[in-house]
Amino acid sequence: MATFQKSSLIPASADEVYQWHAREGAFERLTPSWDEIRTLSAPQSLDDGARRVMELQRGPVRPPSALAAGRG
Repeated sequence: MATFQKSSLIPASADEVYQWHAREGAFERLTPSWDEIRTLSAPQSLDDGARRVMELQRGPVRPPSALAAGRG
């Protein structure tokens, strides 16, 4: 599986940032409105190993994709 990493400086504690991302609907708030992404299953938490399965529109097909939470 391909890995994408990005770093940003945010004027908040790591715990505050984590709590914001852990709130219900955070993924949808971060997803651009023009992206055709449909969530098939969402995790209840961001614990290590949690998975979100979704469909991403790429051309004429919608292959399922998964995101996994983890630290490291």
